[in-house]
Amino acid sequence: AKLTIIDLSRCYGITNAAVIALATHCAKLTTIKLSYCSNITDAGVIALATHCANLTTIGLNGCWRITDAGVIALATHCANLFTIDLNDCINLTDAAVIALATHCANLTTIGLNSNRNITDAAVIALGTHCANLTTIDLGGCFGLSNDGVIALATHCANLTSIDLSCCTNLTDAAVIALATHCANLTTIKLSKCKWLTDAAVIALATHCAKLTTIDLNRCEDITDAAVIALATHCANLTTIDLHGCRGVPHQPPLFRGARQHYSDNITDAAVIALATHCANLTTIRLSCKITDAAVIALATHCANLTTIDLGNCTKITDAAVIALATHCANPTTIDLLRDLDHCANLTTIRLGCCRRLTDAAVIALATHCANLTDISLTYCQSLTDAAVIALATHCANLTDISLTFCDNFTDAALTALATHFGSHTTINLEGCRIMRTITAAAGRTWESGGQTAVSIPFMSRVDSFRRQVEEKARNLEKPAGPKSSSSDFGVMKKSAKAKSSSESSSDEEY
Repeated sequence: AKLTIIDLSRCYGITNAAVIALATHCAKLTTIKLSYCSNITDAGVIALATHCANLTTIGLNGCWRITDAGVIALATHCANLFTIDLNDCINLTDAAVIALATHCANLTTIGLNSNRNITDAAVIALGTHCANLTTIDLGGCFGLSNDGVIALATHCANLTSIDLSCCTNLTDAAVIALATHCANLTTIKLSKCKWLTDAAVIALATHCAKLTTIDLNRCEDITDAAVIALATHCANLTTIDLHGCRGVPHQPPLFRGARQHYSDNITDAAVIALATHCANLTTIRLSCKITDAAVIALATHCANLTTIDLGNCTKITDAAVIALATHCANPTTIDLLRDLDHCANLTTIRLGCCRRLTDAAVIALATHCANLTDISLTYCQSLTDAAVIALATHCANLTDISLTFCDNFTDAALTALATHFGSHTTINLEGCRIMRTITAAAGRTWESGGQTAVSIPFMSRVDSFRRQVEEKARNLEKPAGPKSSSSDFGVMKKSAKAKSSSESSSDEEY
């Protein structure tokens, strides 16, 4: 009966019966978290509201069965609510939020992510009645426009964190209002707000010097000017996402599926400015045509980097990655054996489509960054077994390895992965033309600490594919001819390849 705090998040078996029992017998509850307890309905929430008037914090994110009725009951009976998480409660409407705003004036934190029915009316109500708001998540509220955000900014000067990701109707006016009125902002997420330009970001940089996190993922009109402004005014930045800030295509595609060429909105100048002024950076995501110079600047100045995503930065070479691993300021005098592991804290690095990388870069990472947990080398097609063996040998903490469409791996790479990693590690080898022969039978398991872990999914797929190829080759035999021996398999494959080539040629002529 004295219970005041309970966290049942992701206890998927919890039902209304358990929540009603808690509400009935534990009237002193102040905090309850039921995140992703998807069996909970309004009945459970109404019981909490009725019996636990002292509630200050409730987490209902992912409880998608809850409707306005449950939230209105909370608003009516629990006037002391400070924090409520309703992310992914997809059945809520403005009515629920307006009730909270009207009755719970002390709200400081509210999550409404992915509630598509929420409109400006709800957000204006929050702004009008809840002046103490510090944190609000409106990501994925597609019905939101400038009006709602401007009202929020005008009345809630204490805001420190706001998520407006995927609010695709917003323009610079909304963000400029936030910058002007909410000088204490530390976190703002604007992913996929496609209408934003440099003006919005420069306003944030100018007025919100305390910013530590900014997400500009796929804000395609953002250029160097905005990033340099952030670097100049927001020295405390720790996290910045510039993935997809690549401008608009030079011209429309000639045909469906054609590759489009984009302008390079973010260049070395912007990244070097970040590296020079924001020494506390821990996380950065890029997908632009930066060169080694930008990455070397990050390695040189940002000792606390833990996560860097360079996917699709196609101009990056070994020199950049080796600099990250060893902090060599001069790429012409790199010493792979030096002891200065300035970026030894790196845990996540994504280098997808950096096709210029060779084994030397990955070996340097493996040697100097033993704390790596996540690495992506998709389409790094110059890598060989040596790179994989180095990762397997030195990076025991890896939990996620993506090596898709790297064509040069053989049995040796697979053996190293199987030997050093168990069921705790996810390894993606899709599209790898691995091995002359399969080193393990389909369904072989990996051993971890003497215990059998999980089956290797791709092994089964590769083995199945091999059987399909053999079967197709056998089907190409002439019906009247003698049965070919296994030694004729190579001849039959050539025949199949020739036939396929002939058909392809005919299609092209057509």
